[in-house]
Amino acid sequence: MMTSPGMKDLLKRVEAMQAHLSAVRENLSDTEVTGTAHGGAVAIRVTVTGEFRAVRIDPEVLELGQDETEQAVLSALRDIAEQIRTVSEQRAAQLPDILTHFA
Repeated sequence: MMTSPGMKDLLKRVEAMQAHLSAVRENLSDTEVTGTAHGGAVAIRVTVTGEFRAVRIDPEVLELGQDETEQAVLSALRDIAEQIRTVSEQRAAQLPDILTHFA
């Protein structure tokens, strides 16, 4: 089956777009955010794709008791969720610009 020059051009654009989107996806997996609580006494670092990298809880937080420690960790996780939403929205806003390069 022969492909027309227009079809070949379209296939090249699709391949280029796939390569670019793959690079964007890889970049996202490397992007990290850190959620904090209690003035940084609790810090959780995670990639935007959900891979947890580190948890730090200062001993002073543990001395506050179980309920306070749990609330601090929950606050740090909520901070992460908000940061991931922000990064995702920023990246999604860039998609139309990216796609115009392949139009």
